[in-house]
Amino acid sequence: DHYKAVLNTTLAGQNFRALVGISLLSHSTSARQEFEDQIQAMENVQECYWFSGEIEYQLLVTAADLADFEDFLQKKLLAIPVVSHASPQVVLKEIKRTSTLPLDAVGQKTTMALVKAQ
Repeated sequence: DHYKAVLNTTLAGQNFRALVGISLLSHSTSARQEFEDQIQAMENVQECYWFSGEIEYQLLVTAADLADFEDFLQKKLLAIPVVSHASPQVVLKEIKRTSTLPLDAVGQKTTMALVKAQ
């Protein structure tokens, strides 16, 4: 259990957001682990997902501005030895962001399970 606050990125000084596709030099477990360990320590990386396919990871990265993002990309992300290349896409407009889960279906399943158990 934990609590979290949803912060306004502009008020927090993080006006720039980008999605960054990452490909690694190797598909080995050790290469993935090295990359994931490095990403865990990077505060600019808000989210990281592992995918199947040519682009192995997708990151959501925040920065103060384009120059700050470029600095992060060059000095931190591309400095990870196992990274082959990065494909950044700049977020122009956020359409929807939520951490709410659709719990209606969960409630129905729980109720059905309780009815069956009785």
